[in-house]
Amino acid sequence: MRKHIKKEIKKIVSLTTAFAVLFSAVSFAGADSKKVKKASATVLNSVVSKTASESAVATDSSASTVTTDKAVKVGDKVKVKKVTYKITAKKKATFFKSSDKKAKTVKVPKTVKIKGKTYKVTAIGKKACKGFKKLKTLKIGKNVTSIGDESFSGCKKLNNVEIPKNVKSIGKKAFYNCKGLEYMNFKTKKLTKKKVGKKAFKGTNRYIVVKVPSSKRYSYEDIFVSKGMSFFLYVKI
Repeated sequence: MRKHIKKEIKKIVSLTTAFAVLFSAVSFAGADSKKVKKASATVLNSVVSKTASESAVATDSSASTVTTDKAVKVGDKVKVKKVTYKITAKKKATFFKSSDKKAKTVKVPKTVKIKGKTYKVTAIGKKACKGFKKLKTLKIGKNVTSIGDESFSGCKKLNNVEIPKNVKSIGKKAFYNCKGLEYMNFKTKKLTKKKVGKKAFKGTNRYIVVKVPSSKRYSYEDIFVSKGMSFFLYVKI
């Protein structure tokens, strides 16, 4: 970034020198020096302003937040780094889709900053990370309440997942065919059979270990097996 700024300063210095020479030459030739001076100053100011603007944009591009000329409103989709977020409410957003298909780790943050405003990330979108072949680690923020249909379907190397305490629903085929998924830690107590979609856990590791709140041991076993788990090894929390 410093190198970029130094280059822009050199440009300004070079342009200043060039206009100074031009002014001297025209003045010596007998032209109206006041008009030449005024025109040179106008052009120079324009160039300097443009250069400063470009430097500001270059500096801003290294930030993790998106800058846009238009105000962000509900329904908008905004990209932050390699993740697209959808604004769902005044202070809420969905982790809509990741474009980093080679990612080994995916982190769904508890909040995201967009155009200076902080939004709670409350959901993971449909097919958000479907078919990420290299994905091994998934971290879900505490504000997430729903995990969409097929959101991690086909992530065959994904091996452990923690479901936060505020999650109320898991969509159909959310973890479908995650063959490497050996361990799941459910901190939530809010799941019901109606709120977990068909085949949500179909194709997960045959000997998956599941950690759940003790009060939910039997109800969750019934839910998870009915949604595709071939085996349920309970571990007390």
